[in-house]
Amino acid sequence: YGKQWYQRRVRGSCVLVKEGKLMNECSTVTAPYLFHKYGNSVDHSQRSFQCGRKADGFKLWFCDAVDDLDKQATMVYDRAADFHKILAGDERFNHIYADSPSHICFRVRGKEEINYERAVEGLRRRGLYIEYYIDFFRLVPVNESFGEEQLRDVLDEIYDVVMKEC
Repeated sequence: YGKQWYQRRVRGSCVLVKEGKLMNECSTVTAPYLFHKYGNSVDHSQRSFQCGRKADGFKLWFCDAVDDLDKQATMVYDRAADFHKILAGDERFNHIYADSPSHICFRVRGKEEINYERAVEGLRRRGLYIEYYIDFFRLVPVNESFGEEQLRDVLDEIYDVVMKEC
């Protein structure tokens, strides 16, 4: 690899790095909360630069080169740790991927099957925008004004919508 230039196509863009091994090393990091393996289908997402931690890591590295992100990252990690504790203590939810330093992933307990798409639509009607993946919700606490009280309110709303509308 040495000092050769390595090029990889990214949605009509081009990424140039001096060390060719860098892109391959980035592709070895997995994010189990983002992708699911069903049946015998091949999951290309882990090898795709624009998906998962690879792109997020690259964007963070690039932004950090332009501006110091240490304060923001520390806030996200600290807030996520606090939220993990709150969620783990709430019997209404099944806390999953608890070892993620920045993502809070969970399922609602008490209902056999949940239509997550319908749940998200119900939450949006109430003014809440939250991500979901096939069978769980995901939060990333990047807003400094979103504290423990707001998290508890959001959890109450999620539970209410799921129990009444899904």
